[in-house]
Amino acid sequence: MVRMGITKKPVDVGRLKELCAEGRSLPEIAVELGVSTNTIYSRILMHDITYCPVARKNRKDTSATAAELYAKGVSVPDIAEQLGLSTSAIYYRLRSHGVIKKSTSILPKK
Repeated sequence: MVRMGITKKPVDVGRLKELCAEGRSLPEIAVELGVSTNTIYSRILMHDITYCPVARKNRKDTSATAAELYAKGVSVPDIAEQLGLSTSAIYYRLRSHGVIKKSTSILPKK
């Protein structure tokens, strides 16, 4: 009989426990172990691993920092990497902080 469905990807449970103990976020752990965030979450539940992520950064602080870096000409991907956030989270914070994102799609006509 052929088994249908998705096969479970192997995850190093020892390493998963270490990363959880360090307080890493689920996306960080997923990237480190080369699997999806959902896989990490299911393995945490499956192996009854204690998971306490480090408290998230204050949004007001990251919004102000993102706005300052953006004003200095730092690119959004670089800001995201520095702050440990996604590019969409940085764009959201820039918009909520009143900063208009740069657009290269509309260039002045010559």
